[in-house]
Parts: sequence; C-alpha cells; structure tokens
Amino acid sequence: MEKKKLTLKSKKTQVEKSQIPDVPVSDVTIDTLSDRDHVRLRRGMYLPNMNYCAYEIMDNSVDEFMAGVCKNILLQIEPDKKMIIQDDGRGVPLQPSKQDPNKPMVQVALGELKSGGKFNQKKDNAVKTGGLHGTGASAVNFTCDEFKAVVTQNGEQYEIAWTKGLLTEPLKHIGSAPEGLEHGTLIELKPDMGIWGESDYDLKAIEKRAEQLTFLNAGLNIILDIDYNNVKIEKEICNPEGLPAYILKLSEKKESIVDPISISGKFNHPKLGDVDVEIALSYNTGYNEEIYAFTNNIPNPLGGHHLTGFKEGLYKSINNYYIDNTKGKTVDLESSDCREGLIAVISVKLADPVFDGQGKAKLDMPAIRSIVKDSVIEMMDDYLDKNPNQAKLIVAKALQAQLTRESVRKARETTRAGKNAFTGKPPKLAGCTSKNPEECELWIVEGDSAAGTAKKARDKKTQAILPIFGKINNPYNITLEECYKSPKLKDAITAFGTDIGENFNIENLNYHKIIIMSDADVDGLHIQTLWMAFMYKFFRPIVEAGHLYLSCPPLFKVTKGKKEKFCYTVEEKDQAIAEFGGGEAQRYKGLGEMNEKELGPSTMDIDTRVLIQVTCEDAESAESILDICMGNDASLRKDLLLSDVDMDLV
Repeated sequence: MEKKKLTLKSKKTQVEKSQIPDVPVSDVTIDTLSDRDHVRLRRGMYLPNMNYCAYEIMDNSVDEFMAGVCKNILLQIEPDKKMIIQDDGRGVPLQPSKQDPNKPMVQVALGELKSGGKFNQKKDNAVKTGGLHGTGASAVNFTCDEFKAVVTQNGEQYEIAWTKGLLTEPLKHIGSAPEGLEHGTLIELKPDMGIWGESDYDLKAIEKRAEQLTFLNAGLNIILDIDYNNVKIEKEICNPEGLPAYILKLSEKKESIVDPISISGKFNHPKLGDVDVEIALSYNTGYNEEIYAFTNNIPNPLGGHHLTGFKEGLYKSINNYYIDNTKGKTVDLESSDCREGLIAVISVKLADPVFDGQGKAKLDMPAIRSIVKDSVIEMMDDYLDKNPNQAKLIVAKALQAQLTRESVRKARETTRAGKNAFTGKPPKLAGCTSKNPEECELWIVEGDSAAGTAKKARDKKTQAILPIFGKINNPYNITLEECYKSPKLKDAITAFGTDIGENFNIENLNYHKIIIMSDADVDGLHIQTLWMAFMYKFFRPIVEAGHLYLSCPPLFKVTKGKKEKFCYTVEEKDQAIAEFGGGEAQRYKGLGEMNEKELGPSTMDIDTRVLIQVTCEDAESAESILDICMGNDASLRKDLLLSDVDMDLV
C-alpha cells in the first residue's frame, strides 16, 4: 500500500478580536526581570557555589596567559570573605563601547551579561576559552556586596566599582601604578551573603583548582595568599613541565611501570581553525583506568569526542605493535585491555568549543575525534619503537588484562551455562513489593541478627533487606573474576540487577537507594569503608548518580518517664539530658540489640531517619585517598593519620 506524504503548509492569517476566546481573567502575572535581578534570584543557574567567585575571575586571567600576555596570577582571601584576584595581563579595555559610547568597555564587560571580548572569532581575536557566554564576571558582580576593578595600562591606574551589581563609582583615573607594574587587572570582591546563604569558600578545592590550572598551562605562575577560617595557605604554584608533571602527581601513590609519555602539538582544521592538543599518560601495576579530559581548561567528566579519539588511537597503536612484534598473535586484544592501569590527561584548546548540555561536562565536536586519535597514534608509535623495554611492559599489561577478561567470561559461562551469572534472587534477600526502582531501597545489613530486626522495622512496600555476614575483602585487592566466586559479592550484585564489568547497565538498577547499614562503632565504619570502596571500584556510575547511602543508627537513647530521644553524638546525648532535666542514657552497642520499635523510627523510617549520601564530585581526590587508605603501603596511611589533613576530604 502506497504511503501518502504528509505536508504541512503555513498560512498567514489575522486574528479578529471576535476570534479571541472569552476566558476568565487569571490572577497569574508574567514578570520580566532584569539580568541583575535574575542572577540574584536564580544564582544557582549561573554560579553553583561561592568558589566560582574565584574561578570565573581566575579564568579570565588564564585566558590572558593563553593569549601570551600574562605570566602571574595572585589570589588572596581575607578573614572577612574579601577576595582579591590580580594578574599582569593587558588590563580590561577602557575605551568607549561600540554599542554604547557613553560606557567604557570595562563597565560593560564586568557589569552586563552577554558581553565580553570572546565573541569575535576573527583570526586576530580568536580566544581559546571556556567563557563562551559573557556571564561569568558579571554574574559574580551581581552576587557581591562589593565589586571593584582596578585596571592598569601604560603605568596608569583606573578604578570602577559596583554594589550588589549596581554601578556606584564610574570609571576614574586614580594615579600612577606602583613601580614595575605597567599593565594588568585587579578585582576586589566581597560576596553578598544574603544571596549566598549558607555557602562558603572550599579552600581545598580552590587550592586544587589553582594547581590544576598550572598543570594545564605550563609556565603559568599562581600565587595563593589565603587567611580565612583559621586556615593559612601561602604558596606559589608553577609547573613548567605541564601535563607530564600532572601525571607524576596522579601516580605518586601508585607503582608505575613506565615514566610519563607525552605529546603536544598544534593542528589546523579547515572548520575548527587552530586546535592545540596536549596528552600525557603512564601505566601502573593497578587495575583501574583514570582518564581526565579537559577542553580549554574546563574539566569534562563525561568525556566526549576527544576522549573517544584518545581511546581509539591508544588501542590501535598498542595492538599494531603487539601484532608486529609477536611471533604469531596468540590472543585478540580489545580496547579496554590497553587501558588497565592507565593514567592519562587529555587537554584540547580551540576557539568556540561545543558542549553537550549547559554543564560543559562532555565535548560534542566529532571533528576533534580524528585529530586526537592521530595525535595519540603518532605519540605512541614513536614511543613504542624507541623504547622496546617499556613497550614490552605495556603490552604485557594488556595481555594480562586480556587473560583476566577471558577468565571472567569463562566463569560467567560456567556459573549458569552461559547465562547471566547474576540473575534471579539472592536466597537471603527479603524483597519489597513495589516494582518501581525510584521508590525502592536495598538495605545491606551486616549479619542475620541485625537483618532480622530490620525486616520487622522496615516498610515492606519499598524497603528490601540483604544480610551479608562478615566483612568483604579489601576491594582494592579483588579482581573482577573474584566477584564471580564470592557468595557475598554475588548476592549484592544480583540484588542490584545491573550486572558488572562490561555487561554493567545502570538502567537495570532495581533500587535507587542502596543503603549500607552497620553498627555505630569503629567496626561498623570499617564495614562502610569496604563497601564504599567496592562500589567505587566496580559500580562507580551508581555512586556518581547519587544512589549510594550510609545509614545513621543512634549511639544513645535518652529516656525520662515517657520522654525519649535518639541521639547520634555524645553532644546530642548531653543536650537531651539537659533538656529533660536528667534521665537515663542507653548506649547501643550494635544494631542487633535494638528492637524494631527502636530501629524503625531512629534509622529506617523515611520521615525520621538520617541518611548520608555518598557522592564523587572529585574523582582525582577520591582516587588519591583510596590509594592511601586501601592500598598496600601502610606507611602512607600512617602519614595520613598523623598529618593535619582535612578529614572532610577523606
């Protein structure tokens, strides 16, 4: 039967007044906000946290470095939250704006959204920047009580200032610059806490971002002078070696088998223009792969076409070398085999990058794929040919990964005659009646005793209980093959429903909350640590999606007469006794000694419980901490415990 083609035609018509439907008057009004008011009302759309007051301004200074006109950036944070960021770049332009000759460019660039010097992509003005929309510095300005810029040009200084985003001090000449200072920009700001609320500076994250920028921009010098919240950071950061130095830092807690391999080059693409590509990598004796991708200094945690090109190029080069240098190929390598124990950093810089979504987490530029792929092949072919001993180690690492993968395949086939080894229902799982994963919870409980109480205290509709007796082995010493052989791990993986390894699929997750419940003591904390490490190593997408939680059972129950209160810290216990005017405090030694009337409202009831969500906002820091805490070098753990490390990072 022939299908008829449907065509849609538009026809200009004029709506007569009589055609407008007669509807009741609504009390809903449509408001239009100014750019300033919108940023202040919806700050989170523009600036996720207070650190972005530093990041957005520093990024402008880094753009000056990338343009070859800046070497140094100073960042100061003072006790009253005041922040000063200064660079020795060209200085924000002072001449009148073309769109409004009554306004100097500095006023437009720092005080109005959708303005800046990065939109004109002519050859003489193409900027490889992440600030594509002209919102960064202006959005910071709008969320600050005080925002002042001091611009130095030709040894003379000019000042302009705003309060809560409103211009209060028009541009004026304030005199000659200090001796030796010919050009640059200084931004002084103080956040409006009425806008920022409970937010605060994360000094560790700021320090790390500064260091990261010096790795990604070899030769950039960043000076930190921070005195805030009883923390002092005074340091000068510069990494002239760039990405190879970054690889060394990422590998410092690992046992490397080759020194960093790196390449950098500039490629001219007919559509994209000049594209800078920098890549560095190394291999270690571990099993995880760590690949960090950046575009114009912006992290891309979801990768993109530059990451795809990197993986393709690496596999092709190593596989070709293996074939050419082996007397008769014995096994078929896959791409994943060539990435076991890999640490790599990929950095591309180009004008006008395109990202998948507003978050810039994934680069969406297919043309970049072949550029990066060819770069990696050139780099690795040259390295493998010139370093035969190291090449043998890299190939041997890939071959070992292939053998492990093959062992996993055989274990899978043997377990259930070729079917999925993790189907069905674990024998000890007490399931829930709901079939909606979004409302279902899986409680992993240590031991049958605690699980028995949990089954009585739970909501059978949404809460499933899986008892696991005894601690699991250190996940950092567990291979994928061992996951198939461990009854404890098999039960958990089967309950998840996602499978594991190359067959993992988060879309099949049976429970959108996986909750680790253990005793409120040191032993319980150890159990939590082991399970978190296991989830991070083998099920990282579940952690990154926010599906992993820790329960918080109480330490005490304070009672006086009919009054009772569950307390989770010693301080809460003392406060409750004071509020009750006395009373008795029962110390819970474990979940097993709690009855369902205690465990339910204190730990499991959705209306009264406390859960801690386990997140992974910083994979680099997570890898470093886990290498120390779960690795084989006990001296590193000792040094960590005896140091002044911020345990919030851990």
